[in-house]
Amino acid sequence: HEEIRPALEAFGGPLVKVQGFTRDVPGLLRQADVHLFPSECEGSAKTVYEACAAGLAQVTTFESGDVVQDGLNGLIVPCNDVEALMAAVRKLYDDPALVRQFRLAARHRAETELTWDHFRERLAAAYRRAGERRRAR
Repeated sequence: HEEIRPALEAFGGPLVKVQGFTRDVPGLLRQADVHLFPSECEGSAKTVYEACAAGLAQVTTFESGDVVQDGLNGLIVPCNDVEALMAAVRKLYDDPALVRQFRLAARHRAETELTWDHFRERLAAAYRRAGERRRAR
């Protein structure tokens, strides 16, 4: 949003880039190491799935879904806690080895747990359990 541009220019410095709209989300994500998404109420945000598939370490909130597992493939901070967000960013900035660890874990999770095949298996299992419970009544 344009209203944030002055704050980014004033406080972001040369490392902050306002990208704007892109049709090549995977290409853009491949240029990054870390994805920040401190959401207030997304539910299960598509962007965290995309960042996970791109193998990015992430800093996000519980409100953006369950793709990021705190301490495994990223860091989860409390919603609207600027100090916690800053501490998480600083932690990743100061520890490139942790970023690499999170990136590998993110890509592994995307390949093994977040595929359409995995989704279909989980959905089919849920239907089987529901059917078994219904028959048991």
